[in-house]
Amino acid sequence: NLVFRAGEGMFMGGAMKAEGGRGAAGGSLTVELNPKLRNKPSILISGGLFPDDVNKTLPRTIVISDNAETSVPINLAQGGSIASNKYSGRAFFNETQINSASFDSRNFKTDVLAANGKYAGSIQFNGDINLNATRQITLDTPTLQTTNGKVGLNAPYVALGSTQSRIDTDLGEGKFATTLAPSAKSGHGKLSVNAKGIDVIGGLSFNGFNKVNLLSQGDVRTVGIRIRPETKDFLGELKLAGNLTIQASQV
Repeated sequence: NLVFRAGEGMFMGGAMKAEGGRGAAGGSLTVELNPKLRNKPSILISGGLFPDDVNKTLPRTIVISDNAETSVPINLAQGGSIASNKYSGRAFFNETQINSASFDSRNFKTDVLAANGKYAGSIQFNGDINLNATRQITLDTPTLQTTNGKVGLNAPYVALGSTQSRIDTDLGEGKFATTLAPSAKSGHGKLSVNAKGIDVIGGLSFNGFNKVNLLSQGDVRTVGIRIRPETKDFLGELKLAGNLTIQASQV
């Protein structure tokens, strides 16, 4: 199993191999982008600002591209500076790295909010992408986005949606105003999920897609989430400015 967890960002410039021996499982790839890992002080220190102290709208985005070229800046040297406005809050992978690594499970997770308190977590597909796994694919994020890309997810089990996206505002007297996902934005992208079982979890919004196909040989399930223990319900929401097709033995 291979785990990448970062609070600021990631460049993945090499290849990964996780093929097991004969009859052995291929292990799992887990990628998490979570600014809480930085142990950021509650009181700002002069000269020690983090990038999202300067720009509170920086994203929390895992970028998966169809281009196999490295995402590492050409002139980057050990200890050198990185353009925070271009790279901070982002993790860069490509389709070839992920598919050729022979992981049985591929799990990607982003944080939900930017420093300004607004939704910023996403997984972004640049180009036409097909991700394949022999066990599962999990995309734990409040937004899936593309620019005119055709995206395919193929695995026995696929989970989409954020386990953390629920925001409850306390109105008093045991009442809450709840938000689960950012607004959807249309486009010309297409997402097709082919699996034996599909879960749509918590909040999920589509940005740049006008067609989403959830095709399951078994169930398609919706799974609500609860963050604050004083709330009594488990909620979820899917937002798509386009056409949704669900095909399953049971919904």
